Amino acid sequence: RAADLKTVARPGEGGRVAASVRTEGVTDGQKMVARLKDGWGRVLSQQTLAAAPTVQFALPIRATRNRHGVLEADLMAADGALLSRQRIETPLPVPTDSDIHYAIWYDARAAYTDSALHWRCKQLGFDAIYDTSFYGKTNLHTFPKPLDLDPVFRVTQMAVNRNDQEAVPYVIPVLYSGKSLVRNPCLSDPGYHKFFDTIMTRGVQYLSDNGYWPSFLPMGDEFLLAYPNGPDVCFGEHCKRSFREYLKRVYGDVAALNREWGARLASFDDAEPITLEDARAKGRPAQWADHRLHMDEVVLRIVKRGVENVRRIRPEWKAGFEGMFRSISECGYDMEGILETVGYLNSYEYPYRVATLRSFRQPGSVVGLFSNTYMGLPNSTEYMVWHAVLNQLNHLFWWRLNGPSGCMSSDLTTANPNLELQANTVRLMESGVGRLMLAAEMLPEPVGLLYSQPSIHASKWYGDRHDCVNSQAAFGFLLQDALIPYRMVRSKDVAARQWPGALKVLVLPHTLSLPPDVAASIKEWVRNGGCV
Repeated sequence: RAADLKTVARPGEGGRVAASVRTEGVTDGQKMVARLKDGWGRVLSQQTLAAAPTVQFALPIRATRNRHGVLEADLMAADGALLSRQRIETPLPVPTDSDIHYAIWYDARAAYTDSALHWRCKQLGFDAIYDTSFYGKTNLHTFPKPLDLDPVFRVTQMAVNRNDQEAVPYVIPVLYSGKSLVRNPCLSDPGYHKFFDTIMTRGVQYLSDNGYWPSFLPMGDEFLLAYPNGPDVCFGEHCKRSFREYLKRVYGDVAALNREWGARLASFDDAEPITLEDARAKGRPAQWADHRLHMDEVVLRIVKRGVENVRRIRPEWKAGFEGMFRSISECGYDMEGILETVGYLNSYEYPYRVATLRSFRQPGSVVGLFSNTYMGLPNSTEYMVWHAVLNQLNHLFWWRLNGPSGCMSSDLTTANPNLELQANTVRLMESGVGRLMLAAEMLPEPVGLLYSQPSIHASKWYGDRHDCVNSQAAFGFLLQDALIPYRMVRSKDVAARQWPGALKVLVLPHTLSLPPDVAASIKEWVRNGGCV
């Protein structure tokens, strides 16, 4: 019986598969032949050892681009006759060489019957399949013990690997669809932090020890504070304490806070978050805006915490999340901070989001878009590929493999024609066109659109939470149609007077709120010849 199987790799090495094999009734002269093959049947390495009740070995992974491995252990008689053979499949930690990461979402509910789906995805050109079965071992409700080789997870992962595709698991959900002002879980709760760290560490260690080498690792799906129209979270005691520390850092002394809020607080300990409704009734926009900006920081802290957990175990893995929701007040996304933190990010396709991803992404990161025919426009799936690559995004994600909006019908044979159109376009990109565009340098961008996180909240205060981002999208379409290169500009850079060198014009798209340091820098830039 094979036991303690581990497939590992380290930077700069080809990796190895290590195992212990237990045998019964061993006699003198018997041998153990351990052999590692890839999914194409090629022998990658082999060792011959003396048979014993327990035989341990480590086989190097050599010269393969195939992600599927088979470990064979043969018990041989003294005369060379085969007495017994044990075979076990294992993923091989082979990173992808794709320029454009093409992935599809899968809910892993029919692991034994979905081989046809996986094979069809391989034919269409998908090099990665998201597998949500790992959530079952790592979510808030069903994580009673350290991770085991969960049968469903193991089967679905190997079904993907057999087609030389990359299986991409989720690790932990950070979602909230409740109605209470006290978020559950509270993202500032030290107890939740301990729980979060435990799940992240166990999950990533499990993947690392079992041969999974994702080109990108989504910690979870959507990773948001609350959904649109959700409550003004969080009013929990831990978030309140964090809010007061935030105010001390921003204002320095309580007199400055009182001037801004129009309040008469005796100390920072008296400061409380406030809902939008109460703030409007009391005429306290700054108090509510500070609450929202603090919660953006809370979300950013949990994103950083997750990425740091991954990097402690696998510093070379590109961690982040997928399914990024809307840039509106409730969701809690500070785009500047998040894109500065993550090595991976996939966003739902919002017209205002693409330029932000292009402008703020880190070099070498995997960043891209969800796609589907949500609006019933077949050509949009083809357009999405060009739109992503021309904005130097290198990841496309199709929703979904199965289900009513998937690529397969219930008989497992018919592909969605809109997906066929997109897959053909991705294959065109992979043939060289995409590599050329992704490697090209962008033209100098004389126009910049300021990204203003406070204005996202101010937009909601004044009645329409979408006005700010819709204005971004409108200016973006206008500049594209006029063939004028443009980029998003970080408020953080403006405050530090780090202006993009080619910038001539700064657009303030529905910008309703600017910190004093950002406003002062813009005025100085105009005095020096810039145009707003």
